[in-house]
Amino acid sequence: DDTIGIQRLGVLGYPSPIAKENVEAVKKITGLGLKAKCQSLASSKADIDCALEAGVWGITIRKPCSNLYSVVFDPVEKKVADFLVLANYARQNGVKVGIMAQDITRAIPEETEQLLCSIQDEFGLDEITLTDSQGLGNPFTINYIVRKVKSWMNVPIAVHCHNMLSMGVANACAAVAAGASIVHTTVNGVGHFAGMPPT
Repeated sequence: DDTIGIQRLGVLGYPSPIAKENVEAVKKITGLGLKAKCQSLASSKADIDCALEAGVWGITIRKPCSNLYSVVFDPVEKKVADFLVLANYARQNGVKVGIMAQDITRAIPEETEQLLCSIQDEFGLDEITLTDSQGLGNPFTINYIVRKVKSWMNVPIAVHCHNMLSMGVANACAAVAAGASIVHTTVNGVGHFAGMPPT
């Protein structure tokens, strides 16, 4: 039902790989004719295929900004190349495509700029999600990061603020004050790790 005004629904992509029963469940959601746009995370071509089968509006491809977030160290050039393969495949299939810039609060700023600006220059993102994956940010750092990314590119910015230090709501508000236009939330704040800002 659209009465509470939810504009986006995150429906697939975590965990990856995506289970077949989850695809079937999301088909029922996308078939309801809601005004809310359904969006999926993806880490692989198989995830994108599942999202396309489920009928989502958009796909957000996960890409770590920080080398602390992954057990495998990839240079920026490989991260860009890997992203472009998935992003072009998704866009060719008619969906909106964004990037989830994971662990941006622990990333090296110069490498983050190179990663995001290279992707934007070569692909043209529909949106970017800035993710405080470990919930370590505070309103000052989140505000700074959003303003910094806005200075690099003119793309709608979403924020994904985990609540490990009970700063999720404050961080989301700081992001909006800095120019973010989309805030990821969960029902009652329940979710992965220590949850997210509540819807």
